[in-house]
This record gives sequence, structure tokens and C-alpha cells, in this order.
Amino acid sequence: METQSTNVPAIRFYRKCGYEVDCVVLSLYTNRDAEDGEVALIMKKKHGRHLPTR
Repeated sequence: METQSTNVPAIRFYRKCGYEVDCVVLSLYTNRDAEDGEVALIMKKKHGRHLPTR
């Protein structure tokens, strides 16, 4: 899955659901992403993790 590095609520949610950052893409959106401070985070599911409970 992919999310923007500036989308902190989404990153927190995905991590609670067992996802971890697999790689960072510096120019997925535009060629100036890194300069603008917004890069793509590619996240993958860790094995053995489930959805958070309330």
C-alpha cells in the first residue's frame, strides 16, 4: 500500500493494523517531491499481526 509521508494519521492507523514501511519513493507524485518534503511511503503487512481491537 502507498501513502504520503505527510499523512501522519494514515501512517499511524496502518502501523496499528500491522503494516510497516517497506521503502520510500522520492518522486512518485512529481519530480520535486523530495524538495517539497512529501514523498511516498510504500507499506507492507507484517506477518502475524491483526486489526487492532478496541
